Amino acid sequence: MLQLTTDSTPSIMTRFYSTQKLFTSSTKLDTFYFCYCLLHIPITVLIDSALVIPTQWQPSFQKAIIEFHTSSNNDYLLLSPPDWLVVFGWVEILFQLPLFGYAALQLYKRSPTIYPLLFVYGVEAAVTTLCCLLHIVSEGGNHGLTQMEVINLFGVYLPTFVIPLFMAIDVFTREWNSPVNEKKRD
Repeated sequence: MLQLTTDSTPSIMTRFYSTQKLFTSSTKLDTFYFCYCLLHIPITVLIDSALVIPTQWQPSFQKAIIEFHTSSNNDYLLLSPPDWLVVFGWVEILFQLPLFGYAALQLYKRSPTIYPLLFVYGVEAAVTTLCCLLHIVSEGGNHGLTQMEVINLFGVYLPTFVIPLFMAIDVFTREWNSPVNEKKRD
């Protein structure tokens, strides 16, 4: 809903923002995306950055987190990442990490201008994880994983495929150019 100034023209401050707040029944998905972005910041910094940060530069608490994750889930991709995964790691550090903070802010402000970036993120993250999933299925056994360990590791990675893919599809169907996105999303 546009807020009007006394001269009956849309205010520049309210023109591109929704009046609906997060954490309501009509903004469930944006609230979820907001929380997802905030939660993904420490995951990116503490776990995924290990793809590109040499071990000798990692703080001891990060090494402990990585050790726990890799030993609990037999995540051979994080222990010895293929070159293609290192490239995706740089994309995550240089594109996704700043985007998470910016997206959380724009989602909090209820700005639909974030939707194109969320679409790009969703497609990129889904493609990255799809490559990981395919590698786990095709190469997991060659890395000493049993069938159950392959299934477990697949399950660890699966949400990072499904959520970004769903996000990309969802925001693609929304109005990106609308001054205000008031469409009820349940």
